[in-house]
Amino acid sequence: MKQFVILFLMLPLLIACDNAVINNEQPEQKDSTSSKKPKGDLFKEDSLSADAQRDKIFRPILSKSLRSETDKLLEKLSESYRMQLEDGLVLNRLYTSKIYGCSDSVWVMECSVPKDSLCKPHGRKQQFFFDAKGHLIHSDKAAVLKWVFFKDKSAPLLMTLNTDCKGSGYHHFYKFDQGELLDIFNVLLENTPPTFDAIASDGSDFQPQELELKMEDKNDDKTKDICFKGMKQLYKNGNFIKAQPVEYVFIYQPGEDWFLLKSLNK
Repeated sequence: MKQFVILFLMLPLLIACDNAVINNEQPEQKDSTSSKKPKGDLFKEDSLSADAQRDKIFRPILSKSLRSETDKLLEKLSESYRMQLEDGLVLNRLYTSKIYGCSDSVWVMECSVPKDSLCKPHGRKQQFFFDAKGHLIHSDKAAVLKWVFFKDKSAPLLMTLNTDCKGSGYHHFYKFDQGELLDIFNVLLENTPPTFDAIASDGSDFQPQELELKMEDKNDDKTKDICFKGMKQLYKNGNFIKAQPVEYVFIYQPGEDWFLLKSLNK
């Protein structure tokens, strides 16, 4: 009986000791190497740091010695990005630029075919745009490329003029949006007029042939709108008849962040 009482009194102490042993167990040690993410594909998002991707993917561009060998550079990029290059293409400019909608800069390659005489008056051209990690985000064959500011303290839009090599063409304005360049110029495509016309044989042309771009606040909302101005020259049987002013106005829509045609004054 006495032994039973002693055991009964010691029972709480034994339980407490047992719990102490359980609580003092060390957590399982995980292998630190297995928890690291593999580097994987260079073009897979977040597989490498931005600096590492720039270094590996754009080493030929960032290196002045390799950059000077433009033929090899174009060949290397054509293979890496599966680009379809124009015959006789040469690299004219290679630089970085800020663009509206992107917190980082983009890489720009401007190329041309210097001996081309079939596409007048600008000749054949080709452009490639890369983000900071080295992804090819846009390619174009614009006759003219410019950077246009329309908001204070904001990066510029990319403006291009694309022609059909026969004397007719249209402008486009791009911003960066979710990893690509998005055209925000008259996106509803309602009667978008040509803004380049060098074909007098069809009864009219523009003077200047590429209408002059004016960034003006047309609706007093403190944001610039897109205006194209010039003269439309009329001909009959190849003879000049008269010239009349032409102005196309595209109003910026802040909610949609694009420009829409407001007036079509011919």
